[in-house]
Amino acid sequence: MRGRELNRRGDSQMPGKRRRGFTLIEILLALGLSAVVLTALSFHLFTLSSIWLNSTDDDHFGRHADGVANFLNNSIANSTGTTAGAQNARTLPVEWAHPPGVSDLRDPQLRFRVADRHPFFALEGGAFPEVTAYLQFERNDGLLLLWSSSFQIEVEDTRDLQRSLLSRFVTRVEYCYFDREDNRWHTDETPRRDDSNEFIVPDFLRLTFSRGEEELQRVVYLPPHSRSVPSF
Repeated sequence: MRGRELNRRGDSQMPGKRRRGFTLIEILLALGLSAVVLTALSFHLFTLSSIWLNSTDDDHFGRHADGVANFLNNSIANSTGTTAGAQNARTLPVEWAHPPGVSDLRDPQLRFRVADRHPFFALEGGAFPEVTAYLQFERNDGLLLLWSSSFQIEVEDTRDLQRSLLSRFVTRVEYCYFDREDNRWHTDETPRRDDSNEFIVPDFLRLTFSRGEEELQRVVYLPPHSRSVPSF
């Protein structure tokens, strides 16, 4: 009896005697569950990264369109304007005009003036004040500004003007007018003319930004040049 009791005590004191390892089935199940969890986690991370990248890319395009529209709206709203003749010295914030050296046979462009220094109108010497800018749209290049400062050399030709790209994504510029006779707005891709065949300054411009199949539209408001034309 005592010998059996000693044997039992000895068996209980032997380390690892009751330890039991994982079976092959348990190992395979653990590996399978781990693979499922890792696959789901990687798919989740891939989806989140795709959403983040797409949203960031879209935000950049929208911010670009907003930036161009805000820049033009602020510049035109703060334009020092031009004098519309000696008899009636009224100030026009924006007007149709031909750039230097351009024949009157060609269509004029919208012109405005910026008195303060702006980083956009800068060369190696820094930003220039008293800038005269012409808004130009070219289907192959986008929306541009031709500009010069009164502090630069005398401008005699378009080659003397600085050529700065505003946006290569602008694919269409539309001119919007309010017609008081039928009390509604009209939008054209070509500016209107009055009875004397002079171009009429629109009430606002509608810019279309295109990137692939995506399109965004932004509005550039032009200050009313006459009391007879309401602001939008």
